[in-house]
This record gives sequence, structure tokens and C-alpha cells, in this order.
Amino acid sequence: MANCKICGRSVTAGPVMHGECLDRLVTEAAEKFCDNYCVWPNRCESQEQLREKHCDGCPMEQLMKLAK
Repeated sequence: MANCKICGRSVTAGPVMHGECLDRLVTEAAEKFCDNYCVWPNRCESQEQLREKHCDGCPMEQLMKLAK
């Protein structure tokens, strides 16, 4: 039986990682990226403006959608 490549517990079937583990890993990476490296929050007036103008087209947002 294979083990999850993220948490190490056994995986009974399907991909070699739990969906929840992949979701958690991608979410944590996105939060770190957005909080530490994104240049747009300082240039936008509100969170809504940020999401409308920049987050929806961000590659990290697309990655998060694919993982879910």
C-alpha cells in the first residue's frame, strides 16, 4: 500500500496523496506567497478591489482552484 507523499499515512487507492493534505499544502503555500511576496495589497484600496483586479488572475489563485 502506498503512503501519502505529504503526510506519510497510508493511501488505500487513487493518487499517492490525500486530497485534504494537498489542499492544506497549497493553501499554506498560497498564504505565504500572498502575505509575503504579493505587491498588490499595498496598492489597492480594499480587499474587494484587490480580489477583483488582481487575485482572480493570479497564478497562485489558479493553482488553489486546481487543488480543490
